[in-house]
Amino acid sequence: MYGAGVVPEDAPDPVLHIVEQLRKMPVPILGLVPQRHVEDWGGFGVQTGLHNGVLDEMTATISYTFWHNPDDRADPANLTDLDERTRAALDHEPPWPRPHWILEAVTRMRYPALWEAVRTVWHRDPSRQDVGAELVGHVNSIRVNQFGANGGPPIERDASSTASTISLLSLKW
Repeated sequence: MYGAGVVPEDAPDPVLHIVEQLRKMPVPILGLVPQRHVEDWGGFGVQTGLHNGVLDEMTATISYTFWHNPDDRADPANLTDLDERTRAALDHEPPWPRPHWILEAVTRMRYPALWEAVRTVWHRDPSRQDVGAELVGHVNSIRVNQFGANGGPPIERDASSTASTISLLSLKW
């Protein structure tokens, strides 16, 4: 999605629309267990697929912030590595007021994120639900979206891929 212009200070938080969509999820949405170093800040994502106007599949994702030192959030160890251009963009204060949710997002961008750390997938047709394939697809999505071409070749599913994928996820976080 691309946009231009000024977002009014009273513009509604787009996460509210995503949460409304997530309420339609036919299965429980899973997330990480609460833990000191990982914060669930409501970083939700949703994708839906329709077939003949009927909800046919749905994917919910949750992103988290990772705190190196959760006891002192002001600790510089908590900051993520930013290039000069990104840091300058985050430090730039426009001459107009911004909604609180944009200000919070700008602040959060300074800290490491576990983007789409958890994905819950539902298919209307249970025969399309393949946990191993979903895990492999999830890891490949993270690799492509977070690491680009440097992430290496996609992971292929074989007899050991489900266990390997779970190990990769455990090691990553």
